[in-house]
Amino acid sequence: MRRHSSDPVLQTRACGALRNLTRRVAANRTFAVNAGAIEVAVAAMRTYASVVELQERACGVLRNLSSCSIVENSNLAGNVDAVEAVVAALRGHPTSAEVQETALFIFTVNNPRCTSRAVDAGAIEALVAAMRGHAGSAGVQERAFTALYFIIEGNDENKLRARSAGAKASAEAALKTHHATEKVVTEAQDLLQQLL
Repeated sequence: MRRHSSDPVLQTRACGALRNLTRRVAANRTFAVNAGAIEVAVAAMRTYASVVELQERACGVLRNLSSCSIVENSNLAGNVDAVEAVVAALRGHPTSAEVQETALFIFTVNNPRCTSRAVDAGAIEALVAAMRGHAGSAGVQERAFTALYFIIEGNDENKLRARSAGAKASAEAALKTHHATEKVVTEAQDLLQQLL
């Protein structure tokens, strides 16, 4: 990826390969982090911000490497502006359910440092926009509720910002649309409790 940074097709395929190799094998995740996979994925996201498939695959790499409950990796991701790159992907590809769902997953890990950076980059508004834009997708709804819950939990300023962005109305609408999907209902109810 470093040698062929000017090739968007190669970058997209390489991100897909990295995502697949790091999905379930801890040793591969460690090797990938040590080899600089987080840095190259973020660089590809910045360079090819308009390439939907690359954004989705790179978010998958970051999901596997930076938010798998390994604090060091989360901190490394923060050091290379991965959080900001993910928020940019959310904002840049609002109609892609794949980008939205994969990117949202990254924010479902409770990491105060990453949360603060995400809020500064506009994550709250991007999360609510994802909820509105993909009202029919149970996966997007569930991940958005979980991510927003972690971002606003215990933070009155973030709660106010979420309310102002329309989080309450979006959660109530999701309860009506996904009333038969237990996980969405649970996450929406938890979020609504936080927004009180």
